[in-house]
Amino acid sequence: ANQPSPKELAAQKAAEEKKKLNTKYCVGVIIVLVVALLAGLINSTLPDTKLTAAKTGDGNWSLAQVRYGKKNSYAQFYNNYSSLIDYFIDPDKSLDEQPSMFDENLSWSEYFTEEGLKYLQQLAAFSDLAAAEGYTLTEEDKQTIDDNMAMYDTYASLYGYSTDGYLTAQFGEGNSVKSVRKMMEMSMLASAYSQDKQDAITASYSDAQLSDWYSEHADEYNTVSYLTAMVSAETDEDGNPTEAGMKAAKETAESVKAACSGTTDSSSGAVLAKLGED
Repeated sequence: ANQPSPKELAAQKAAEEKKKLNTKYCVGVIIVLVVALLAGLINSTLPDTKLTAAKTGDGNWSLAQVRYGKKNSYAQFYNNYSSLIDYFIDPDKSLDEQPSMFDENLSWSEYFTEEGLKYLQQLAAFSDLAAAEGYTLTEEDKQTIDDNMAMYDTYASLYGYSTDGYLTAQFGEGNSVKSVRKMMEMSMLASAYSQDKQDAITASYSDAQLSDWYSEHADEYNTVSYLTAMVSAETDEDGNPTEAGMKAAKETAESVKAACSGTTDSSSGAVLAKLGED
C-alpha cells in the first residue's frame, strides 16, 4: 500500500489539531454573504468602515472588520503551525491561487476569510452576552489595551508609518487606531465572559467526581498519537530495492526513530527535520 508523504502526514496532523481548537460553546449566529463573494469585496474600494459586509446576530461587520478577522485567523494559524507552514502554504504564490488543505473547494484566502467570520461570530456573541450581564473593562484590561496600542506606536515609528498607517498595513484597509482599539475592547469583554463561564463549569464538580467520571468513560477519550514516515530505498534498473539501498534506508529509519524517541508530542518536527537532512 502507498504510504503517506511527510507533507500529507503534516496536513493530517494539522486537521486533527484544528478540530481541537473548536469552541466548546455553540452560538446561534448567521453570516449573510457567501465567502467567495466576500473575498471579492475585501479587495474592493467600497467604503471600508461604512459598508456592511457581514451580519452576526444583531451586529453588522464592516469590510475593515472582516479584514481584521481574516488577518487574525491567519495569525492564529501561523502561530499554531509555524514550524510546518511551508508544507501548507507556498510563500511565493498568492493565497488566492492555493487551495486550502482543509477544503479543496476554498482557496487559502477564502478559508481565512471564513475562519475570520467565525471569529467575529464568537466575538460578537460573547461580547454581547458580557454586556447584557453588566461586564465592563477592568483597569487591568484598559492598561493592557493601552500597552498594546503603545507597542503599535513604537513599531509604526520604527518602520516609518503613522500608527493608523501601520495598522492599515497590518490588518487591512479601513483599520485604524480607533477601530483596532474597539476590536481589542470587544475581545477583552468576550474573553472575560468566556473564562468566567468555563471557571463556573470547572467549579461545579470536584476532582474526585472528575476522576470517577473519567474512569467510567476512559475508553471514549483515551487516544494514541502516532506518526509514520516512509523511507525510500535505492532501486536497480528493474525497480527492485538494492541491498545497499535497503541498508541505507534502514539506517535512515533508525535515525528518524532515534530523533523522535523520548518526546512527548507527535514529533512531526523531528521527523521532518531528519528526513530533510537525509
